Amino acid sequence: MIIICGLPGSGKTTLSKKLVEKLGLEYFNDWGLIKENISIEDFVVQNKSKNIVLDLDYANSKIGYFFDGNIEIIYLGFNRQDKNFLVEKFSKSYPYKKLEEIEDIVEKSLVLSELYEKECNKRDLKFYYISKDRDVLLERIFNELRNEIEAN
Repeated sequence: MIIICGLPGSGKTTLSKKLVEKLGLEYFNDWGLIKENISIEDFVVQNKSKNIVLDLDYANSKIGYFFDGNIEIIYLGFNRQDKNFLVEKFSKSYPYKKLEEIEDIVEKSLVLSELYEKECNKRDLKFYYISKDRDVLLERIFNELRNEIEAN
């Protein structure tokens, strides 16, 4: 099982879907499980040895909780250096919001990313800052995961 956690727009669904398409993994996400009234924790425990990719929003991930030898956990976050890029990106995604609201969303996303990076470092979990070169980084992460899966 691979669990990919991240903020909206970080690329977790893009990466998850690529893993499904290229490696034949099954795709699940937190909101689908919630709609089916299945606890994320129970789902992970029952399926940890299966070829599944689980796409989780930060809000639904309990960092390090799922750590187990059968589970690969990846966190995706935003880089503070890309703040202006993120404001522009989120403005396109939320055209009905005022600029001040967008800047607030971006700032909160950046703070969350920094907190998650610190927690990942404490628990020796993988954390990647997604930047303007998101597609290049997602390709690199995909190749790392594919190599690990093929090695096992």
